[in-house]
Amino acid sequence: MENFQEHTSVLIFDEANALKKSLKVLKKQLPLVDITGVSSLANLKKSVFEGEYDIVVLELDDVNIEFIYQLKLLENCPALLAIIRNTNEYLIEDAYKAGCYRCIVKDERWLDELSAAIRYLLRIERLEKENRKLIAKLTEANSLLSEKNKRLSDFTGTVAHDIRGPLGGINMKLEYMCDIYKDDIDPKLSKLLLSTYEASERLLGVVQAMYEFAKIGVKANQMEYIELGDLVREVKQDLNLDANQKVSVKIEDLPKVWGNAPLLRKVFINLINNAIKYCDKDIAEIKIGFEKTEQKKIGKFGIFYVEDNGSGIPKEDIGDLFVMFRRGKDAEKKCDGIGIGLSVVRQIIELHFGNVDVESEVGKGTKFVFSLPMEDISIEHFG
Repeated sequence: MENFQEHTSVLIFDEANALKKSLKVLKKQLPLVDITGVSSLANLKKSVFEGEYDIVVLELDDVNIEFIYQLKLLENCPALLAIIRNTNEYLIEDAYKAGCYRCIVKDERWLDELSAAIRYLLRIERLEKENRKLIAKLTEANSLLSEKNKRLSDFTGTVAHDIRGPLGGINMKLEYMCDIYKDDIDPKLSKLLLSTYEASERLLGVVQAMYEFAKIGVKANQMEYIELGDLVREVKQDLNLDANQKVSVKIEDLPKVWGNAPLLRKVFINLINNAIKYCDKDIAEIKIGFEKTEQKKIGKFGIFYVEDNGSGIPKEDIGDLFVMFRRGKDAEKKCDGIGIGLSVVRQIIELHFGNVDVESEVGKGTKFVFSLPMEDISIEHFG
């Protein structure tokens, strides 16, 4: 026996001489469902427009198809079942086009079929209600999580800001002492002072990076359509790459995207700088392009890439590539850094509801592949 825990109601429109029997059979088969019967078109219209029913069963031979279209305009339109006295293909087709869930021919077993159809519809309705509740809970949970993340970012930014001031003062004093007194003190003390200053300089860089990282999310709400090709060409120009650096940056045709220009600029600056920094060839060759479009549930996305001919990344280092302050062993040997650039790239891409991946082979180069929205995916747009 189905247990419809929440109140469910069915309105059935049947001819007067058969209605009593119909109600008796249905109430026996569906004891937990509130079933109401009407036998006149006037009472049907009054009941439907004044009451709220989960399912309405119509004797379609007696009801104009236009009336079904009127029902579909209701804010809380009930599920519609049509009862047809004779097999009429045209009438059945019109009923389905109008929005009826099912058409049942009124033969000797029509009440059994109707009971089964009602059970199925009520089961679907119950699942939809549960899904709506679950979606509401998830929406609330996401809202709370977003608020917590914002507070955490604000806290991190505040702490980094508060540390940055005093640490900057210490760093300046150490630099002053190294410049003024390095020749007047014991060489061992001078060496210790210099190493302390260098450590302070690195720590200041970490704190500054933490501060900037915490502030990335604040800009994510400021989205607009962007000519990505123009933005990347501006980045290339801003990097002031000259002939002595032996760097070649080729930019393919890039489509328009939906995003935050300053944040996306950071993505390409970091990826291009990394490609130059870790290149072991005579000429650093960098290619920026567009692969394809991809349809996701929230909208259309473009798949982009930044590819280089550098030294490549060992497999054992790829797993931690986007983790803040993590750097591979080869990276630490080749050049200085604090390991935050790719973390910034991943956070910015994810704030655009995209994802980023990497393909790399040691000695041959690295390719970063990421997705960006190509249409408005803001909450206001869907609302």
